[in-house]
Formats: sequence, structure tokens, C-alpha cells
Amino acid sequence: MEYITTIEFKSEPEFYIKESSGIKNNTVRMVNAEEDKKILSVLDDIKFIRIVNTDNRISTDSFVRTLTDITRYVCKDIYQIVYIFTWER
Repeated sequence: MEYITTIEFKSEPEFYIKESSGIKNNTVRMVNAEEDKKILSVLDDIKFIRIVNTDNRISTDSFVRTLTDITRYVCKDIYQIVYIFTWER
């Protein structure tokens, strides 16, 4: 059975404006080992991304996009795990 999963991140207002307008159609996230395990466990099912504006004055400002790529990079020297989530413009 295939599940369709939406992953959600919060974004600072300066980035949110660019992301929601389509100027910037990706987000880069550094995660810890526990978060990485959670993402890896559903990686094949993640189809959408929801970005939520952290601006407290606009508490419900968010958008959802269809993901086109998820890139995972591990910097082994410092064991930093980085994901790049890219979506359709």
C-alpha cells in the first residue's frame, strides 16, 4: 500500500516570501539523527511539502507544493545530515 505524505517545515518571513512566490523553490534543512530516521522511514511516501510562515502576526499563513526532489547529504567529518527539498514552481 502506498501512502502519500506531506512533510512540514517552518520558514522565517524573509525566506517564506521568496518560497511562496516561487522565486526560491527549495528549502535546505539540517536534521539530527532521530529526525533523519523519521524522514528515511517515509522518504518514498513524501510527495508534498507544507511551508508555514513563522511570522506570529500571520499565524495561519502557509502553502503546499508538490515535491520534485529530495536530496540527502551527510557530511561525515562532522556527521551533519542535510536535506534539500525541491518543489515545482
